[in-house]
Amino acid sequence: MIMKQGLQGDETVIGTVLMNVYAKGGAFAKAQQLLEKLPRRDIVSWNSLMAGFVHEGQGAEAIMCFDKICNEGLSPNSITFTCALKACGNIGDLYKGIMIHNAILKEGLLASDAILGSSLVDMYIKCGAFSRARRVLVDTPIMNIVMWNSLMTSYIEHRQEVDALNCLQWMRLKGITPDKITYICILMACGNLRALEIGKEIHYEVVESCLIDKDVALGNALVDMYVRCGALDRAHHVLEELPTRDVVSWSSLIAGYAQQGKGQDAVYCFLQMQKEGLSPNAVTFTSLLKACGYIGAADLGEQIHDEIVRLHLLKDSNSLGNALIDMYSKCGAFSKAIEVLDQLPKQDVVAWNALISGYIQEGKNREALDCFGQMECKSVSPDDITYTCILKACGSLGIIDEGEQIHHEISRKGRLKQNLVLANALVDMYVNCGKLKKARQLLETLPARNVVSWSTLIAGYAQEGQGHEALQCFVHMQDEDILPNSITISNVIGACSHAGLIDEGKLCYLSMHTTCGIVPVFEHHSCIIDLLVRSGNLNEALAMIESMPSEVHPIVWSAILTACQSRGDVTVGKWAFEHTTEINDDVTPYISMSNLYAALGLCRKAEEVEFMRQTRVKIH
Repeated sequence: MIMKQGLQGDETVIGTVLMNVYAKGGAFAKAQQLLEKLPRRDIVSWNSLMAGFVHEGQGAEAIMCFDKICNEGLSPNSITFTCALKACGNIGDLYKGIMIHNAILKEGLLASDAILGSSLVDMYIKCGAFSRARRVLVDTPIMNIVMWNSLMTSYIEHRQEVDALNCLQWMRLKGITPDKITYICILMACGNLRALEIGKEIHYEVVESCLIDKDVALGNALVDMYVRCGALDRAHHVLEELPTRDVVSWSSLIAGYAQQGKGQDAVYCFLQMQKEGLSPNAVTFTSLLKACGYIGAADLGEQIHDEIVRLHLLKDSNSLGNALIDMYSKCGAFSKAIEVLDQLPKQDVVAWNALISGYIQEGKNREALDCFGQMECKSVSPDDITYTCILKACGSLGIIDEGEQIHHEISRKGRLKQNLVLANALVDMYVNCGKLKKARQLLETLPARNVVSWSTLIAGYAQEGQGHEALQCFVHMQDEDILPNSITISNVIGACSHAGLIDEGKLCYLSMHTTCGIVPVFEHHSCIIDLLVRSGNLNEALAMIESMPSEVHPIVWSAILTACQSRGDVTVGKWAFEHTTEINDDVTPYISMSNLYAALGLCRKAEEVEFMRQTRVKIH
């Protein structure tokens, strides 16, 4: 009736109300038609239409309304600006949002309108312009804690935890007292950054504020922070001190123990949780299954499996099914793992990877390759983890043909340029298959190399006795400003030992601390002693043994005894023999010492050693 007769005078008010109804109901065509018929279109009318567009998620249309308002010479008010800012945030139009911000500043509205300020901060957050959002918060005197918390949450979601911590400092400067949401955000930031000391300070503040007594979520955030920082003892202590604990509290701690391989502690926490009458959820079960896998607790894992089935959780959680497969595989119960895999509604790559990696862990490389074939037959696309596992299996079996097929497939998909771990696995496969030339060619074509890349190739050359090539790689590696690690040094010295490169090996050993910052440990001492013994520098080897800070390994003494046998050195040989038999029950040193005596014609002494071998009794 109103539409047919037109609107005049005070009926504009009625028309605006009706248009508001249309806009809120999503009938924008009717709302716009009614707006056109209004004898006087004021800012209230336009605001109704804009609010409707924003409510229905039509940000672009809301911004068009804002432009029309400006073109008609109307002055936007706080509601207009608020709607426009929401529209900009929803569609990510940062440029338009900045223009609206400038218009707001020109009108001087921010100083007195907290809602408008909050909308401005929210717009910048949604557009990812966090520094601008923080600037608004810092410059505007009436901003509340809700917006600071919103900004901190966004920083954390975008992995900008340091900026989240800085927000807390700004809040304090402005005299804003943190609330529980603030502390939860900051604790999350500390956990992600492994910032344990800052986390401890926040813990103290939380206790002083008495907020922890009223809110279990804050207590859980504290436990989680300590877990993420690796301080599991503190996390456990905090949990036990909480006035209220729930399944989230315990699940966080159980997950922490499981991730650090402390399966027994994870199981203990689970039992304590049950004593408190708390029912585990999918997250709890997933972490607990991981713990069972670490400690090989297949029986407990099977009980958990039964409970998961009883609760019908497998239908809703593929991650639980994958965790079951991983647990059974780590426990060597492959028939159970396959049974779970067959029952999964969706067999994804994670499930297959769990089974394949389990086979490889148990040395069942052929089964891993068969599993890979079945996975491909079921049209499940392998990922980088799959390829890494299969390359390891190929290398262990020395199957170069299948390894090369995987190489071609990886190259075709462009994965070598994206994943250095996968590239290193490929180098390792060629090394284990004895194809050092191919391994070297591959390494030199990689867009990036690291210490693992070079160390793998150096180890291959060392095993093949190609000391010069190993040294060459060692030099190239340092030319690329890649520092060797402890394993690299051991491999280089070992390569020098087998190739007779005495001076080079000694130089590597003597300079490892000053040049590479690596303190020599047992493995390095053993390698250099082996090098000295092989080269006939027995006295130098003995002098080094006497200067070593820790007990010498039986292998070192056996090497010296073998060297004495070839040189006919009874005095040193007897000394090495006595040390070896003191710390090792192996028969090899007895045979070596007996042969040494026999070679020198000391048959009676040789018989005494043989008697000692049979009775394991020392003769003085």
